[in-house]
Amino acid sequence: MNVLIWNMQNFTLGRVFDPRGKTPNDAFDNMDRAQANLAYFTRTVRDAAPDLVVVIEARCSRGPLGRLASGSGVDGLQFLFLALRTAVSGDWMLVPPLVVNPVVYEAGEAQRTRSETVGLFWRNDKLGFAGPWIWPQAAQATGPPVAPGPAPASYPAFYDGFVPTGLQAAPAYEWFDGEGQAFEFPNAGDRRPLVARFVEQSGTKRTVNVVAFHPSPARAVGALRKLAAMVDQYCKPGANEVTLVAGDMNVNLLTTKPNHASAFSAFETTANPPYTRVAPSPPAPTIVRRSSTSGKKTTELATPALYTKQECLDYGWVCYGAAASAPFPEFTSEMATPLASLQGIPDETAAYRNDAFRSRWNFGHIGPPTPGTSDHLPVLMVI
Repeated sequence: MNVLIWNMQNFTLGRVFDPRGKTPNDAFDNMDRAQANLAYFTRTVRDAAPDLVVVIEARCSRGPLGRLASGSGVDGLQFLFLALRTAVSGDWMLVPPLVVNPVVYEAGEAQRTRSETVGLFWRNDKLGFAGPWIWPQAAQATGPPVAPGPAPASYPAFYDGFVPTGLQAAPAYEWFDGEGQAFEFPNAGDRRPLVARFVEQSGTKRTVNVVAFHPSPARAVGALRKLAAMVDQYCKPGANEVTLVAGDMNVNLLTTKPNHASAFSAFETTANPPYTRVAPSPPAPTIVRRSSTSGKKTTELATPALYTKQECLDYGWVCYGAAASAPFPEFTSEMATPLASLQGIPDETAAYRNDAFRSRWNFGHIGPPTPGTSDHLPVLMVI
């Protein structure tokens, strides 16, 4: 099973469809930019041939945890769904996105005007979406999902075509420890993971539990320890099952600090059975540098010789099954000018070389700032 993980950095519809503009030229320029980003996404999916695509950090309107998400980020995920169906395969489906931020704030924390959701796209000819929770008849229009019970329902009519007809499966978003206390990651207001269960349609037809997570950068180590305890209690794989934890973990594998060890050992030693880390091997940067200053002072502008930062944040862990390394698809195939050609331009014309590299249909539509696709590279995991 191939799983593509991609943090799309505050993703909204405008990233891939933006007809706005004060003048016709402005509107054309915005659409050209958005088309470049959309092409990068669809061609990456086509080339990587995943069975599941997990888009992290899509924006949504603030609302109760676990409810159906709304807002421009959800509009963007639905647009990506239509693009996948048109440009890649008509078998792509989209799990209706849920709010993953509780409406709770830490002391002294400013109230958020927006929240976050996760895009889970699956190939329905390769996988069946199986929960682990169900969509509730009692709250069909909004959710949240509930543990399996006697009264499941189909999703609201708005999601007809996004999911198979009559689908009643839903992700899980809330768990309690052995003492009845809700798992927090690590604080009450922090983003929750989503757990989705898929069943392979061929081979041994394994059940694969996918845990998608994007912890707070300020509290990532504590969040990962909590996550390891939760999956050890709730996602322990049985016979012919696999559990994959994946996302933007916000703990850098390239500059490991002493407190990072506790997060890693929670998965790799304490969990029973232990998990195997799935990361670019050897560890390689998954964060790219900027294509322009965009009004900000920065020394992190990308060049053909240096376009990544020393940060590997996008990885995960797998329990059971054979795990392959997690490479990221080579983005340079997306560039109008081959990277080797740009690298071959002599230093005497470095300014020309760098400007050509950062232009829209070269690196400019791949990296930040937000007119580009993301500050994260996609990561393909084979499990």
